[in-house]
Amino acid sequence: MRRELNSMVKNLFIRFFKENILLMSIFAILVLPTISELFKPGFFLTQDGNYFLIRFGQFHIALRDGQIPPRWAPVLNQGFGYPVLIFYYPGAYMFGEFFYLLGFGLVNSFKIVMGLSMILGATFMYLWQYHLWKSKIASFASALIYTWAPYRFLDIYVRGSVGEAFIFVFLPLLFWSVKIGGGIGLALGGLSLAGSLLSHNILGAIIVPVFLMFGVSKSIFFKEKKYFIRVLISTILGIVISSFFWVPAIFEKSYTNLDSVRVNDFFEQFLYIKQLFISNPGFGPSKSGPDDMMSFEVGVAIWLSVLMAFFFILFKRKLLDQTQRFYLLFSIFIFIVSVFMMTSYSDFVWRMARFYYFVQYPWRLLFLTVFFGSIISSVVLVSLKNHRYKLIASVVFVSLAVGSFPSFFAINKERQLADGFFFTNPSTTVVASEVNPKWMQRSPDNYAFEKIKSNEQIVVNDSKVKSNYQEFKIKALGDTVLQNNTLYFPGWKAYVDGKEVEINYNNDLGQITFPVEKGDHNIVLRFGETKVRQIGDFATVGGFCFVFLIIIFRKKIKYV
Repeated sequence: MRRELNSMVKNLFIRFFKENILLMSIFAILVLPTISELFKPGFFLTQDGNYFLIRFGQFHIALRDGQIPPRWAPVLNQGFGYPVLIFYYPGAYMFGEFFYLLGFGLVNSFKIVMGLSMILGATFMYLWQYHLWKSKIASFASALIYTWAPYRFLDIYVRGSVGEAFIFVFLPLLFWSVKIGGGIGLALGGLSLAGSLLSHNILGAIIVPVFLMFGVSKSIFFKEKKYFIRVLISTILGIVISSFFWVPAIFEKSYTNLDSVRVNDFFEQFLYIKQLFISNPGFGPSKSGPDDMMSFEVGVAIWLSVLMAFFFILFKRKLLDQTQRFYLLFSIFIFIVSVFMMTSYSDFVWRMARFYYFVQYPWRLLFLTVFFGSIISSVVLVSLKNHRYKLIASVVFVSLAVGSFPSFFAINKERQLADGFFFTNPSTTVVASEVNPKWMQRSPDNYAFEKIKSNEQIVVNDSKVKSNYQEFKIKALGDTVLQNNTLYFPGWKAYVDGKEVEINYNNDLGQITFPVEKGDHNIVLRFGETKVRQIGDFATVGGFCFVFLIIIFRKKIKYV
């Protein structure tokens, strides 16, 4: 029986390969150039790439030391440590760690994750669209438009934002899960939303209400509650699975400056309409006005798709079946709202909603125009009943997508240093000290090579230091206050001869201090999970257990 099953799977694979070899070859030829620069040695200069690589190195060190999940970055803040891993999305690092452990190194693992964001995003978009429309041509074109959208190149080759790049892998999977339904659909939806939230918490948080709106709209449009039930369960499951990250990130940010420090003036970052149409590819920062040295172009192929979509809605609505009308109307609605919210015309909306400080840049909504613009293109192509017209339109769409934005291949050619630079870099990797604890009044002047220094009051005889554990055998020549060159943050506990002592951090560096009496002592410091973090951890474990049960009993989950 098992041999017969293996033979059947093998035959199906061979059949699929034979039937799609030409399409797969063209697909690879058109997708691989988008990541060609990643195959070159070293790492090109980007706006945020260095910060991501430095955090990735700290993520690995913390994981190696037994921090599960990694929270504390020991080398940052001049070796005093820093809680940046608590507040910055870990998803891409989790995937990158897999390749690092396989021996690819820090920089190459980072680049592999970047490349996979293109390859997997294109693949999943194609599979979802094909499942919807059963049209290889439309699905093929949609996936390529999704991959060649200018904003995708901006994320990778200019900003170096691996988190925003990687969320494009999960978006097709998330919405595809609603089509699949059942136990597999619920599991896929929950894991995909969790992946989105862990890849980039800001974009993930934006996609949650859009996904819920999608479920409500589809249930109303088709008069079937099951679509909303699928979306609701997947949303709850995704939020629960990602709890280990967002629960402490939200409830422990009150210890930091995250709510009081702004990395930029949000209302100076609105786009001018012409910026959505005209490419100005550069490598400078985003700034006020229409002359940014960054490109915020939506893409010619997407704009043409939107134009044709309006034509079909206004004049050829009868050519669209119910499913096509729904996806076209919903996608156009989200597309228009996203464009509106990126311009200054939406100023009053952002001020009323008051969550603009969380989004930071209104042009981040370009990720929605890319995703839903690609869906619009597939619906437009499917609605063309004449095969020849459909093929011609697909060629035009793909040609415009591939040919209209070649300039990002002329990326900044200056290369950065090897892995060691990123593992040992002592910066905080934040822009405006926003993750600094409120009790930290200034940054250290010099790197802390030793956690406890011998002096006229303390003699350090032996020491063992890891990111989350420190042990010292000391001799105190008199009653004194021991200074440890570690920034205090909730989770750190100090023990003298096995007894916990109260930590004092009322000093300008916010470092750990505590009293010791005269004599020989065994000093231990541990960094662990606070109650808030434990709640998030347990919720995540529970979420994975629920996914496992859903998969096991998938045949009994019929209604949804």
